[in-house]
Amino acid sequence: MTESEIRFNYEKSMKQAEELKQIAQSLSKVSTNQLSECLGKIEKNWSGDNSDAYRKKGVKLQGKIELSAKGVKLAAESIETMARNIYRAEMAALEATRRRKHR
Repeated sequence: MTESEIRFNYEKSMKQAEELKQIAQSLSKVSTNQLSECLGKIEKNWSGDNSDAYRKKGVKLQGKIELSAKGVKLAAESIETMARNIYRAEMAALEATRRRKHR
């Protein structure tokens, strides 16, 4: 693999990880802001057993969304770590190959 291919693959992986981080952030915002606002309006404007049941389901969904956001963020961080490790290993191997050729 050439140095430019190694760099290209590294940059592509880092870009994809960043996109995943943005997705995680968007999910978290939906859970924290939009769903919370919706549940607050339901609580304010709707009362009774059905309202309570609906809000409980909403809170449960909110927790699932937040857990998914954390999982996506963790996946992005793992991709970044792996990309850095692979980049370093491939560059070291490339340098070792160059040194052997110059002997």
